[in-house]
Amino acid sequence: MRLVQSVLWVCAILTGAAAPPALAQPVPAGPADLSVSNLTLNGEFNPGGRVQFGVTVNATGKFPKADRQLTYAFQVCREQTSATCTGVATGVVKYTPGSVTQIVTDWKRITPWLPAGGASPTRIMVFVKDQALQEDFANNEQWSPVSVGTLPRAPYAYQKFDDREIDKHNSAKLSKVSRDACLLACSADSLCKSVDYAPKTKTCYLQHVHRKDVGGAYIKSSKYDHYARPCQLDDSPQKCGT
Repeated sequence: MRLVQSVLWVCAILTGAAAPPALAQPVPAGPADLSVSNLTLNGEFNPGGRVQFGVTVNATGKFPKADRQLTYAFQVCREQTSATCTGVATGVVKYTPGSVTQIVTDWKRITPWLPAGGASPTRIMVFVKDQALQEDFANNEQWSPVSVGTLPRAPYAYQKFDDREIDKHNSAKLSKVSRDACLLACSADSLCKSVDYAPKTKTCYLQHVHRKDVGGAYIKSSKYDHYARPCQLDDSPQKCGT
């Protein structure tokens, strides 16, 4: 058969006919690789706050089978070296090679990882690994800078209500402070559910009540803006409403 096919090709060349197209060769899959990106921190990175970590994992290359398990670890670090890191959240998720996997942790109290009087963390990091393969992949960790006092990020940020305030339910008053300092003061108070802030005078009132708890005391205002603490971060026995 090969001899007949070769003769036909030679005849085609001699008669000027086009040669048959070359057969497409399959491209072999590269080595297995796990790459991480979009390391995020939601919540309040300060004493009394709670945080939630997230990351995107992309699995490419040749893996032994379709469905596999991925071990992950989120850490806070004083420097960008693993020797200064402390684990915050670990777990195992299923992933499929060739697809993208999103990992989002539960909410974690951050206080245990903020040492009193010691060096504060300056980095967060994540490390992922397929334990069954026992491989240290080239792109399977990511670092991100962070500082104590980081405010909540969307969609878990304080909810602002312009020209509104809660009357006669203040638990504390702060004078000559920035809006961020006002919100951080509420974050550090486990009972704080909301604040009223006057941008012109920089006056801040902390409140242990939610606007839905006070009825007619939640009123219009020409001086204050009202900020509701996100319920995901509320550490009081009775959670605030949405």
